[in-house]
Amino acid sequence: MEQQHQQQQPQQQQQAKQQQKPKKKRPMTPEHRLLVSVQAAAKTRNPAAGVAAYHAAIAAGTSVHPDLYSTLLYLCSGGDEWELPLRQQLTESTALVRDLTQRAAADAAQQEALAAEASQQADLGSPESSATTAVGERVAAPALPMSQTAASGGNGHTPAVASCPTASSKSSPAGAELLSEDPSASTAVAGSASPAAQAVTGTDAAEAAAEAEALPQLTPAQLQKEGRAIFDQMQAQQVKPLELAYTALARMAAAAGDGDAALEATHRGLQAGVAPKLRAFTPALLAYAVQGQVEPAFQVADEVQRQKLDLTETEFALLLQACARGAASWQRVQSLLVKMTKELTRLQPETLAAAEQYFRSEAAAAEFKATGALAGKGKGWILEPCTVSESGESSSCGGQLQALDLEEEEWEQFASGIARLAEQRERKPKDFEAFKAWLEQHGPVHALVDGANVALYGQNWERGAFSFGQIKGVMDQLTRAHPDLHPLMMLHVGRTKGPASDCKLGRSLLADLTRRHSFYATPKGSNDDWYWMYAAVKAGPKGLLISNDQMRDHLFQLLAPRFFQKWKQRHQVKFTFDESGLHLHYPAVYTVCAQGLANGSYVFPAAQGNVWLSARLQPDGEQVAG
Repeated sequence: MEQQHQQQQPQQQQQAKQQQKPKKKRPMTPEHRLLVSVQAAAKTRNPAAGVAAYHAAIAAGTSVHPDLYSTLLYLCSGGDEWELPLRQQLTESTALVRDLTQRAAADAAQQEALAAEASQQADLGSPESSATTAVGERVAAPALPMSQTAASGGNGHTPAVASCPTASSKSSPAGAELLSEDPSASTAVAGSASPAAQAVTGTDAAEAAAEAEALPQLTPAQLQKEGRAIFDQMQAQQVKPLELAYTALARMAAAAGDGDAALEATHRGLQAGVAPKLRAFTPALLAYAVQGQVEPAFQVADEVQRQKLDLTETEFALLLQACARGAASWQRVQSLLVKMTKELTRLQPETLAAAEQYFRSEAAAAEFKATGALAGKGKGWILEPCTVSESGESSSCGGQLQALDLEEEEWEQFASGIARLAEQRERKPKDFEAFKAWLEQHGPVHALVDGANVALYGQNWERGAFSFGQIKGVMDQLTRAHPDLHPLMMLHVGRTKGPASDCKLGRSLLADLTRRHSFYATPKGSNDDWYWMYAAVKAGPKGLLISNDQMRDHLFQLLAPRFFQKWKQRHQVKFTFDESGLHLHYPAVYTVCAQGLANGSYVFPAAQGNVWLSARLQPDGEQVAG
C-alpha cells in the first residue's frame, strides 16, 4: 500500500499544477518600463533606443533613477567601443607589420618549445645527476664575468620579457604603482545601474528590444547634443556626476571630431573635484591625433604628466600618429622617441604600425629636403624587419643596441612604490617594516636569491624534494663569481621548520647564512615576493636577483611597467642545473626597447620573439628593392 501511495503522489501533484490558473502579469510602472528600456538599449548597444525611452519618460513626468543617468551617458558616448570609429581612421594595417608580427609569434613559439624541453629534461633528470647537484659541489663558473655593461647573453636569444601594457592598461600616480582598475568593470554600468535592475525579466527586455529596432540611429553630433542635455538634466536634478559622466562627455566630443570640447569636458571634471584618470584625457588626444593637430596633442600629454599620471603605450602610439598626420618637426619626433625608449619595452603591433606610419609620412620625408633637419643625411627612411644578435647588433643597419637601466632618481621611486604596496596589502604591515629596518642595519645587499625557486628547480620527479644543496650551490657560486657583492637568500619561515630543513645540510646552511647576515626568513602570513622584490630594487644598479620566476602574478602587474619591465631585463639572473652542475644565465648586453642607434637608425621590438622593426637612413646611392 505504501508503495502504491508513493506512486500516486507525483501524479496528484502534476494534476494540481495543471489545474492552477496562470498568474496574471503585473503591469510595469513607468519607472520600471524606463529601466527595462534603458537596460535593453545598453545590452543591444542601441543609444537611440535609450535616448528615446528617456525622452518619453521625461515627457510623461516619470522620475529617473540617479544611476540611469550614468547608463544613458555611457550609451551616448559609444559604450566600450566608443573609440573604434576613430581608431579605424588612424590604424593602417600594412604587409610589413603583419609579416613582422607573424615572424615574432613563430620565433616566440620556438623559444617556448626549447624552454619547455629543457624544463622537462630537468624534471625528468636521473637520480644520479640530481644527487650530484644536490650537494652543490659541481658548480660551473659563468662563461663571462658579470658586469653592468657586458654580460653573458645566456641562451643567445633576445631576453625573455613580459609584454608591455596593452591599450587597456591604466597608468599610475607618481610612476610607482599601477592602480588596479578594470576598464570593463568601470564602464559597463549598463548591466548593473541599480538594485532595480535585478527585477528586469527576459520577457520585459525582449519586448523593449523589439520596440527599439525601428528607431533611426543617431549621428555622433546628435549623440553629443543628447548627452549634453542629459548631463545638464542630471545636474538640474542635483545628481552629482561621477568621473565616468565627465569622461563620457569627453568621448562624445571626440567622436564628433571636437578635441577642444573633449578636453574641456575633462577640465570640468577636474574643477568639480573628480580625481584625474588617464582615460579622461584619452578622448581629446585621440581626436587631435585623427586631425593631425600636433601641438594640442602634445599639450594633452604634458597635462597628463602634470597630473602625475604615466603615459602608456596607447598614448605614445597616438602621439606618433599625430606626428605622421600633422607637420611635426623632427626635433619633436626625436624627443618623443627618446621618451618611448625610457618608458616602454616591447611594443604591440598597433604601435609598430604607428612608427611605420610616421617614417613613411610626408612629414618625415620633408626633413630630408634642403631646409630639413636631416638634409644631407640620405634621401629617406628604409623600413624592414630585423633581428638582434647576442652581442646586441642589428641585422639590418649594423648598429649597436645599448644596455639601458633605470635612471638615478627612479630607483628610489620604484623601491618606495613597492614598499607602499607591500604595507597596504600585507596582513601585518609591521612585519614588512621590520624587514626594512633589518635591511638597513645589515645591508647593503646586492645579490638576492629566491630560495624556494632555487630549491624546487628540477624536483618534479618521484624522488624530488626541497633541495638545500641547490641553494648552497647558488650561494657558493655567487661568492666565488662576485666576492664584492653581499648575497642574501630569502625563504618563507615555513620552509625552515619542515622535514626538508631538518637535515644536516639544511641546518648547517641556514646557521652559516644567518651568522653572515645572508639569510632572512619572511614571517608567517606574508607574501615573500614583496620582500625579495623590495630588497632587489634597493640593491640599486649593481643588484642581481637569482630566480627563474616569470613574475607574471597579479602582484607584479601592480608595479609601474616603466620601472618593472626594464629593471627585470637588466637585473634578473636565471639558472639551470644539469649533469655538469649549476649554470647562471646573466642578462643580455642590451635592453629590449625602442632605441635610437649611433648610426642614426631606429629599432622597435615586437611584442614577442627576436623580431624588430628597423628604420634606417637610405644613402643617396642606394635603391630600395621592390
